Amino acid sequence: MVGASARRFTLVIGGVGVLSACGGSADGRQHQERAQQTLIAQAADNGVALNNARCGLPANSSVGSTLECTAEDRDGFEFEYVITIREGGTYEVTPLG
Repeated sequence: MVGASARRFTLVIGGVGVLSACGGSADGRQHQERAQQTLIAQAADNGVALNNARCGLPANSSVGSTLECTAEDRDGFEFEYVITIREGGTYEVTPLG
């Protein structure tokens, strides 16, 4: 089942190059957008089709801050994730449940 496999990945992935190109740290909205894109892209890299990713804003933009996210598989099942901001513009994706 596609939905079951969507829950099982924990990953550390690279952030978008804009972070270092801007010469500063990302703000909450940038982390939100990157987290949503990261969740969809990393799932696709693992053969899982997720869409409609939605993440809340992090409490702040510092390393270790988290975003609560959801995404749906093609059957419409919703899955919950926590994405943690890591050093160097990377994000760790952890499934809940």
